[in-house]
Amino acid sequence: MTAQPVTPWENAEVNGLALCHPRVLEGEMEKVQNLRERQAKYLASLPTAPEDCLAVALGILQSDKENDLPEGLQEAVSLSFARGARHGGRCDRANAGA
Repeated sequence: MTAQPVTPWENAEVNGLALCHPRVLEGEMEKVQNLRERQAKYLASLPTAPEDCLAVALGILQSDKENDLPEGLQEAVSLSFARGARHGGRCDRANAGA
């Protein structure tokens, strides 16, 4: 079999990194490694005991700082209140599928 070039769509599948200069690839890999390390530190910092998890969640929900809320949480809380109001404030199994 003869050697085949990397096709444009193959290069696109890897965000153009297959055909970029090695220095660019090294820079991108350094960014990726930094992000992976940051994520690992974040995951290691999360509480594991149920009581600690509940305390952190309650602290987030009671926060006055809207910017501290995880993305989408405000919408989820609003929707849950709306759903509760729709079912007379009840949140039991009989209303779970409604």
